[in-house]
Amino acid sequence: MKINLRKRITSMVVLFSIILSSVVILNFNVSAVEGMILLGNIYRSSLTDTNPTDTLYFRLPENESYSYVVETYGETDTFVQVKDGLNIYSDDDSGNDLNAAVGFYATKNATNQGILIITVTHATGGTGDYLIHIRRQRAQIYTFNYGDGDINTTGDATIPLHYLRTNCGYDVKSYQNCGASHLNEADDSNLARINSEVFFYSGHGHQAGVAVFPDSSAYADVSFPDISNTKLAVWSACYSAVAEEGHESLAQASVTNGARSAIGWTDSVLVSSATSFTDKLFESLGSSNTVLQAAQQASNTIIWPWDNIHDYVIFGDSSVRINLPAINTKQVRENSQTNTLNPYERNIAFSKFDMPNGTVRYYKTINGVITNEYYTFDNSGTEIYHSDIKISSDDISSISKEIPFDKYTYLSKKEVEIGKMIYNKLVESDSHNAYVKINGEVIPIRITYSTYKNDAGLAYQDVVCINLNNGTYIDYSDIC
Repeated sequence: MKINLRKRITSMVVLFSIILSSVVILNFNVSAVEGMILLGNIYRSSLTDTNPTDTLYFRLPENESYSYVVETYGETDTFVQVKDGLNIYSDDDSGNDLNAAVGFYATKNATNQGILIITVTHATGGTGDYLIHIRRQRAQIYTFNYGDGDINTTGDATIPLHYLRTNCGYDVKSYQNCGASHLNEADDSNLARINSEVFFYSGHGHQAGVAVFPDSSAYADVSFPDISNTKLAVWSACYSAVAEEGHESLAQASVTNGARSAIGWTDSVLVSSATSFTDKLFESLGSSNTVLQAAQQASNTIIWPWDNIHDYVIFGDSSVRINLPAINTKQVRENSQTNTLNPYERNIAFSKFDMPNGTVRYYKTINGVITNEYYTFDNSGTEIYHSDIKISSDDISSISKEIPFDKYTYLSKKEVEIGKMIYNKLVESDSHNAYVKINGEVIPIRITYSTYKNDAGLAYQDVVCINLNNGTYIDYSDIC
């Protein structure tokens, strides 16, 4: 399936004119009967000299807490106020043009008895028609099982879904094995799924797009509508931060078309590393950290400096906190990549690695070879992360100084067959020696990363770990 990538920054007025062609708009005269509005429905009303204020009511669900958005549309300069019994939330111009949009977290309590009171007035005392709706703030997760032998990312939804729902109050939907058109279809909020507060894709990727169903052996371009509701788009896929000639990368295009922030990768990435990264990313985001802080924390948990998962790029505003209910203002935002932090010099006998996320790592070494004990510092000299592994002097003294690092070798195959697909082009391969402490034993290993592509450009990264004491294989997911 091919859907052409186009830069289409569509105003919300135009977007809703398209939506309204297939959605029933409910009219009400609030001056006659104060209205109880329902979730997701779109309502039309008028502010007049005799009816300068509309008062609406919304019933909150029992025993459930969500982040909500109340937003108006049209050419009237509206001012919206929401009362939940304990707090008052108001807004004038955070929506499109002169429209109001207010985000808030609400739950039934003894004061509000489960009823929100929403008032709409003209911001400058004039008159005019407007549209209004209330919806839950949303998160959409897309994962894929590409078949026997190929990657399966369906498990990547579990932990992000938990933190997005429990810590952030989002209405979270998780989908598997969908086609590209599904991203742009409207859900029960009458907005495109890709235009959600958080969008998370985990699967095959390339400069040309993503591998989706029904034809997952080739790439489908992603067509971006206006996605100005999106606080964060995460494209956990190979090359999702790399632009194809004449097009923007998936992450860059997300910001260009309205997302406030987006994360992508500049290289092929391993599924096990990507899963660990995104699990930690959403856990950290659910703890009120910014996108920059959460991405750094996620990167810090991946042990080896050669792992391509460190090669992520943040586009847009890296200071976004997705657990806050505040909505994106519908304004043009400056597109800027994350600044690189300056390295901090630490005068100790460790091997230093400048990490792609701007931090600095120091790995304890044995005979000049790094281990899985490491410490991460920011540019102020503050230690921000350290591994749980501690390698003692007894560990070091127990290791032979004559480790035969060339005793067992692994040569990358020229091609690999994954399920029904053949990746017949070896793009790159590199090997690294290290010591890893597992179950109290320090073992010398060699890690070989190999990136392959097939004739359609689909990328696959393979990794092989060899125990250099006996030549057996070690599962990389156990040591990354």
